[in-house]
Amino acid sequence: MVSLDGKQLEVRIPPGVNDGSRVRIAGKGGPGFAGGPPGDLYLVVSVRPHAIFHRKGDDLYEDIEIPLTAAILGGEVEVPTLKSKLC
Repeated sequence: MVSLDGKQLEVRIPPGVNDGSRVRIAGKGGPGFAGGPPGDLYLVVSVRPHAIFHRKGDDLYEDIEIPLTAAILGGEVEVPTLKSKLC
């Protein structure tokens, strides 16, 4: 939600957007000159770091510890994802 002069505007931020990217909202900016149509609104995106995942380019990574016995002999390890956990 973005608040503009007491008005709220719901904006979709595309997945995978980078820090510092600009998102354009057509026709939601300030009023135009001499009664012209409103201009565009530009939002600058700030991406906060995640507690578990870190980004490298467009990819997400996570460091997980695997017990030595599971690595040698095989086994299941729970791996968190963005929506759930996988085994």
